[in-house]
Amino acid sequence: MMKKRTFLSLAALAYVVILGICGNCNVSAAENAQEITLPENGICAHRGNNAHFPENTVPAFLSAVELGAAQVELDVYYTKDKKMIVMHDDDVARTTTGKGLIREKTLAEIKSLGIRFQGKVVDGVRVPTFEEVVSVLPKNIWINIHVKDNKVDLILEIAAYLKKEGRLHQSFLLCNRNVAQEVRKTYPTLKICNPPGESTFSAYVDSTIALGFEFVQPNPKYAEMPKSEIQRLHDAGVKINYFGVKNAAHCRELLEMGVDFPLCDDVTACATEMSKK
Repeated sequence: MMKKRTFLSLAALAYVVILGICGNCNVSAAENAQEITLPENGICAHRGNNAHFPENTVPAFLSAVELGAAQVELDVYYTKDKKMIVMHDDDVARTTTGKGLIREKTLAEIKSLGIRFQGKVVDGVRVPTFEEVVSVLPKNIWINIHVKDNKVDLILEIAAYLKKEGRLHQSFLLCNRNVAQEVRKTYPTLKICNPPGESTFSAYVDSTIALGFEFVQPNPKYAEMPKSEIQRLHDAGVKINYFGVKNAAHCRELLEMGVDFPLCDDVTACATEMSKK
């Protein structure tokens, strides 16, 4: 049997409790999203601070926020009973004590599963709903939402929830381009990250600008990202994420070359690196 791990320290538990009571009071007194300033660049916490906490869980996102992440990235799926949960894979096997596809399990069944991290089962942590994650995130950082199954009804529900909670200003979705364009007919202010599909970075830049999307997220398949193309994106008002950060030094290198938000697994190491002069 897999050994259980007492995961949260008393300090971390206190932090969770405080956030649960306070909600978003740690963000800003401003209720109007127009009065909230979002970061121009900085660390994106890839599935939260997942090198030190179970990925895509509330503790991972809270740690990233505490370390000053400018953006968090998360993944959303529908359960069998059409509830939105945060998990990277479409199967629960890798990160939980269960087996099987998310779409074949109810929210209650998924909530009953233990979370696995570094070979052990973590006490007191469960797969979170999308709403649970958003509720603990401040309103002055970016929320990078990946939807891989590209269901229009799921993306419409995500957009509706973001609008209801006053979160559209800070959120953007990475999903199928055609689905994104369809959803923007209902939610025209919904920000979209163009998924990388073109064979060259220049062509990727062209499609992003032509589609009027607000973010890109290149990866290592684009071995060349010329400064002129990075500038062309910025001139068009497009922010640049980057998936494939190797380490903290690479994170710094990407920021210095003009990438706005490198996706980091070890937010602790990257934040330490970026604090150096």
